Amino acid sequence: MKIIVASSNPTVYERVGKILEGLSSHEVYRVKNVAQLLINIIDHDYDLLILDDGLNGFVSPHVLSIIRKTDKDLPIVLIEDERDLEEERLLASSGINFRIMKESLVDGVDFEVETYQKAIRDICTRRKTHNLSSLY
Repeated sequence: MKIIVASSNPTVYERVGKILEGLSSHEVYRVKNVAQLLINIIDHDYDLLILDDGLNGFVSPHVLSIIRKTDKDLPIVLIEDERDLEEERLLASSGINFRIMKESLVDGVDFEVETYQKAIRDICTRRKTHNLSSLY
């Protein structure tokens, strides 16, 4: 399984690493800005994108629409801060498969590693069976 993690925040990246440690046979690639992310998605096939909404240059609906045009079936886990209602509406149609609140990931001492691992496994299984409706 090839996973691309897009985050410019070292703490987010370290916590995502803890989640991914429990998954078998995966390769993780890290990008630190939107330009690197888009180039990698165009040039390579990934099984999962874990995207931090704090990524340098990230403008959620616009970047997500470009990603969807490039790979309409790529599962996306969004690590996000609180959003207002308008932003929620824009994201609702962007094909996010799972959301992780950044506060629980970064500030939580015992964040839900097993819950996140299960969600990622489920998303990857759904990709293999072409049943990629949002889990949450």
